[in-house]
Amino acid sequence: MDSYGLSIGCNPKCASKPCLNRGECYEMYSGYYCECGLTPYRGFVCGREVGATFVDGAAVKITLNYQDQRIGTMEEYIEIGFKTKDKQGVLFQISSEDEKEYIIIKLTNNGGINLEFDVGFDRYEFSTDYVDLSNDQHHTLKAWRSDLGQVWNIQVDDYKILKQSYADKLSKNTDARLDKPQYVYIGRNFSMPSDKGFTGCIYRLQFNNIFPLKMLFNSDPLPNVQVENGAGLSENNCGYEEIMPLIEPVEIKQYPPIPDFNRTAEIPDWQKQGIIIGVVMGFIFLLILILLILFFRNFTVERGDYDTREAKGAKEMDTADNAIRYGKTGQPDVTGKEWWI
Repeated sequence: MDSYGLSIGCNPKCASKPCLNRGECYEMYSGYYCECGLTPYRGFVCGREVGATFVDGAAVKITLNYQDQRIGTMEEYIEIGFKTKDKQGVLFQISSEDEKEYIIIKLTNNGGINLEFDVGFDRYEFSTDYVDLSNDQHHTLKAWRSDLGQVWNIQVDDYKILKQSYADKLSKNTDARLDKPQYVYIGRNFSMPSDKGFTGCIYRLQFNNIFPLKMLFNSDPLPNVQVENGAGLSENNCGYEEIMPLIEPVEIKQYPPIPDFNRTAEIPDWQKQGIIIGVVMGFIFLLILILLILFFRNFTVERGDYDTREAKGAKEMDTADNAIRYGKTGQPDVTGKEWWI
């Protein structure tokens, strides 16, 4: 038997995997919570894109001043969603404190992607040969290093993965690590002219376990985030609608029903018949009682005797005084009395 708060054979809320985009689900009383901290998403089920619109040379610089954010990397993972009509601008840049070591992903003048990097052994470039990506459509770029930092991989949307190996340029003792990355740039490097910045929308930005756009739009502004030409920068989901969870019925404890005093209760037929019979019997009883009272009153009333001797000749008089004065027999003598009940 089910009762409030308990049901037989119920499943945990997280069993249906309600959290999207790698969000972690945590059980709560009569509900669940999605932790989106390790994803580039927000929202109740990690279904809202965190993006930004860049216009008029807007740029962002983030200083990674936390110890866990300045570790050396050898196999990075970068993911960027973007939409633009211009063939210029920096989608993402990360560099060391002296900016001698860096990884830059930018748009080329033919609408392709250019990956430029120097991680201590030399400067190299790697470009895509896809179609023009500055077509005002949504694109997702993924770039990652593998094989101990010797191979770069790039994929845009569902196009084929492009690989570039630098193993022949590295010796066994070569340091291929990006040491202590400290600065992240989005839109353009602060040393670039503002008219060379990115124009469009950037979203879903991720570098390893760092999510720069979530840091940019943190509810409490972070002191290590700088913005140039901030009037041209605004938070935007870049045209994506947030995915919301299905609305579940709220479980509320049932209370005893409150009677409706304004509603006339339905009277059953047998009770209606009893009321009619009672009214008729009462009327008959009342009628019998009245008749009995009249009957007994007839025998209890004392009748009076009247012995009248009217004055003779009084009616011929013209006034009452003359009738009394000249009456032949005088006034009558009343000898009886009448009693009424």
